[in-house]
Amino acid sequence: MTGDPIILDRIGRRYAVPGADAVCALDDVSLDIAGGTSLAITGPSGCGKSTLLGLLAGLEPPSSGRIWIGGVDIATLSDAESARLRREQLGLVFQADNLLPFLTAVENVALQVALGGGDSQPPLELLSELHLADHAHKLPDQLSGGQRQRVSIAAALVKAPRLILADEPTGSLDARSSGGVVDLLLDAQRKSGATLIVVTHDADVAARMDRVIRLHDGRLAGEAGPIAPAETGDLRV
Repeated sequence: MTGDPIILDRIGRRYAVPGADAVCALDDVSLDIAGGTSLAITGPSGCGKSTLLGLLAGLEPPSSGRIWIGGVDIATLSDAESARLRREQLGLVFQADNLLPFLTAVENVALQVALGGGDSQPPLELLSELHLADHAHKLPDQLSGGQRQRVSIAAALVKAPRLILADEPTGSLDARSSGGVVDLLLDAQRKSGATLIVVTHDADVAARMDRVIRLHDGRLAGEAGPIAPAETGDLRV
């Protein structure tokens, strides 16, 4: 399975502010991302990085422009179709681990299987691959920060997503744990052929991706790194 290619065509996102001019979070961003590649989105705080990731996840529509994932304009999807896309084909990883505190590590991962349906890797098997077998039946508050983030990654990857979106996944970790998290994301991406997009402030994390773009004041301000050709796949909705 090859990850989905992504095309952003003159994307804009504006937010209404009562009594003031609208805030422009993204302005005329165009970008092609080959399926099966990894991309880092960098730039200063408030430049639109997380907004762009949210648009790619279908959490909100762009104010202007269009986003195609696997040949489908995701802005045309219904709320139910967008939710299905996130459950079945997207892996979302955030700086905060977002684990349910009353579920064990393996239960948090298994919950994603129950919500998404379809094919998946056995949760305990995946946790073992992430060196968490001895911690599978612990609650989140019994785990270290790095261990919780690995459980969060397991929950994001258990459905073998075609697109992995990670928003500052190493922001709260030390250098050693940060490197380990990036190893896990890249290893999963390469094994499955998924497309990986990481928002990061960390230059070391960005340097490990196939391609790096920089946003500034909501606009594409620069790019570095090659983009490899990949087979085009169809988004299933």
